[in-house]
Amino acid sequence: MKFGEVKENYYETTGKASDVARHLAFVGFGVVWLFRVGTSGISVPVEIAPAAIVFAVALFFDAMQYGVAARKWKRQVDVADSTCDADDDNCDVPTNINAVPRVFFGAKLWSVGIGYAWLIGAMIYLGAAGRLQSETAPVSPGHSVNVQIGEPVAP
Repeated sequence: MKFGEVKENYYETTGKASDVARHLAFVGFGVVWLFRVGTSGISVPVEIAPAAIVFAVALFFDAMQYGVAARKWKRQVDVADSTCDADDDNCDVPTNINAVPRVFFGAKLWSVGIGYAWLIGAMIYLGAAGRLQSETAPVSPGHSVNVQIGEPVAP
């Protein structure tokens, strides 16, 4: 396999992993939302709230990964403009130019994993404590479906 193919595979897989992690963080928020308490405002069981915070941190790391990378590469383009004569010239690029974005990339992946571990653990705990209630929600006249929700909501 040629080095160019290796790099292409690396960029493709890390880009896909980044997209999946971002989507999983948003889905995690959706799952947390399912367990909200009450009908107004944002109130989730205290056992699940840390997962939402970790998902928010993962999205922060996502933004930082791309923000820092864009800034570093913009700086590199500015340097290349003054040192390279044409678009096809080889320009020196620091080997560590992606070091900080890689740290944010790893932190994002770990954050999503930790968020889901916390969320699953909290759901198991809440289920064992009997705090996950099953209520019947109307679907159409004469039919109903059991849905899992957070704590019962007073009318």
